[in-house]
Amino acid sequence: MLSFFRNFIKSPIGLITVFVVLGIIAVAFMLTPGVPGLDTIGAGAGGRVVLAKVGDKEITESDVRQQIDLIQRGMQQRGQAFSMNEFLAQGGFEAALQQLISARATVAFQEKNGMEVSKRLIDSQITSIPSFQGPDGKFDQKAFDEFLRRQRFTAQQVRSDISDSIYQDWMLMPLLGKGAVPDNLVASYAGLQLVRRFGKAAVVPTVIDTATTPDDKAIAAWYNAHKATYMVPEQRVIRYAAATFDAIKAKSAPTDAEVADAYKKAADRFAAKDKRTVRQLVLSDQATANRIFGEVKGGKAIADEAKSLGLEAGNFEAVEKPDLAKQSTAAVADAAFAAKQGDVVGPVRTPFGWAVLKIEKVENVAAKSLADAHDDLVKELTEKKTTTTLVNLRQAADDAIGDGSNFNQLLGQLKLTAQTLGPVAADGTNPADPAAKPDPAMAAIIRAGFTSQPGDDPKVVPTAEDGSFAVAIPDRVIVAKPKPVADVREDVIKAIRIDAGMKRAQAKAKEIVAKLNAGVAFEKAFADAGVPPAGMKGFDYVVGEIGKSGKPTPETIASLQVPLKKAAALPNESGSGYLVIYTEGVEEHDAKGNQELMGQVRARLLQLSGNEQLAELGDAIRRDLKIVRNEKAIAALKAALQRDAAR
Repeated sequence: MLSFFRNFIKSPIGLITVFVVLGIIAVAFMLTPGVPGLDTIGAGAGGRVVLAKVGDKEITESDVRQQIDLIQRGMQQRGQAFSMNEFLAQGGFEAALQQLISARATVAFQEKNGMEVSKRLIDSQITSIPSFQGPDGKFDQKAFDEFLRRQRFTAQQVRSDISDSIYQDWMLMPLLGKGAVPDNLVASYAGLQLVRRFGKAAVVPTVIDTATTPDDKAIAAWYNAHKATYMVPEQRVIRYAAATFDAIKAKSAPTDAEVADAYKKAADRFAAKDKRTVRQLVLSDQATANRIFGEVKGGKAIADEAKSLGLEAGNFEAVEKPDLAKQSTAAVADAAFAAKQGDVVGPVRTPFGWAVLKIEKVENVAAKSLADAHDDLVKELTEKKTTTTLVNLRQAADDAIGDGSNFNQLLGQLKLTAQTLGPVAADGTNPADPAAKPDPAMAAIIRAGFTSQPGDDPKVVPTAEDGSFAVAIPDRVIVAKPKPVADVREDVIKAIRIDAGMKRAQAKAKEIVAKLNAGVAFEKAFADAGVPPAGMKGFDYVVGEIGKSGKPTPETIASLQVPLKKAAALPNESGSGYLVIYTEGVEEHDAKGNQELMGQVRARLLQLSGNEQLAELGDAIRRDLKIVRNEKAIAALKAALQRDAAR
């Protein structure tokens, strides 16, 4: 778990996001009855609201709020939208609370039984985290302090999370993937993947009655029962200000003085140059070197001579004398630059042996004047100034947000211009104009607008790989709501007709299934029902091969649940009818001889066994520790979060 913890931290937010979700143990706590309430512990020391206690360890309102905040920020880092309303509706609050209870329980249980994480061990884990290391690979206190400042954490919070992670490693990791599974049990499960199933399938098509129009009462009833179908998604109006590479570049042209200064500082770069392309072969003894020198001098290729000896000639491409001296030796450089193009030089004595050189090419590069170098220098300086300005501007934005500046204050400090986007949905579409396509360039800004709430700190998001970025905030939230029935009347009528057609198709499908189960042949069962089978096809597959060569067909998936010599019907994917499945044959095979498959299944069964042990461990910890919940305070916090989300 600690290795996961370290590897996950590619960016600072990853550190505290790894608060270790003990899902299985949490489920054990949640599903086991008997956890008492605690109206008597509504407030802790200093007036803190306590939501739960695990032994002597308190879980406060502040802890839960921070846990939810970490979940939100973790989702935002992964580019996922976060809605507090959805989070609460889907049980996110209870999950966050249970994560904290589980983590505290694991620690309390181990402490009770004499286990302790030392300060030195925590220190070693902190110093091993890449985000807290400097360029030399050692712990950098400044990097650590900067992380704490930006994420608004204390050092103690970080140390506590790491301590919890170590405790959980000690207790949980020994249970995962350990133990043994009998061969017969493995073979039974592995054999399921070798089962061959085959049969027939066809669709009972839906016939739509367009001659009958439902009345207003039927339309209203359908609409009220299916409002989610006609829902307009949540939309947001987003305020943002962009700092783009091109905009900064337009203001970053260097002055003549800056160009002249850059030319002066790069004098060596623009001076005249003598470059050589040299092939070199180093031999261990002088006699061999003399022989090779003669062969190459006589016209043989130095590469061929090297190959004949099982060697490879070195190649120095367009190098200047100092560079050649560094890559080879000063003696080799002196000899090479004293020769002409085409000359063979040597043997030259080096610390590695005797070198034979072939001067393949001589390039005399003329010096560049300031006028000659001007355009190149302007381009380079402009790019450099633009990049530096963008980096400094983004740093200033991050610092200002960290210091509490709001969006308007930030624009004034950065001298950026506010723009407005929307209303738009989270995917960038405009529900009022379905034909309009989302602008990919605005994706990061839209994501930022949907991963925070009005009143939150502004978000700084990259908008291009060249360093461009934007500062964004959600300005207004338009809650999701269904379209008025008058606007979707024709859609409702169509849906009612399709539903009626599907019900007729379902009735026919049931009739056909009954005939098939009574032994009537597949084609005859359809004919007797007066239904021409649509898209009749056979299926034939091995269970373990499903999905390996593409998306499995609907009849393949459906037939897995249909017993031998039996039929079943279900709506097809397109909603255009009912798919009737009949299983003609099922062939079973022994898996004991398939060692690869047996190994894969054994590993999976060991994992499942470990999960069951974790669940049992969670139940044992619950019985061992006194865990109490303040349901009144929990309900109050949930209500407060719901009110905040509605604003």
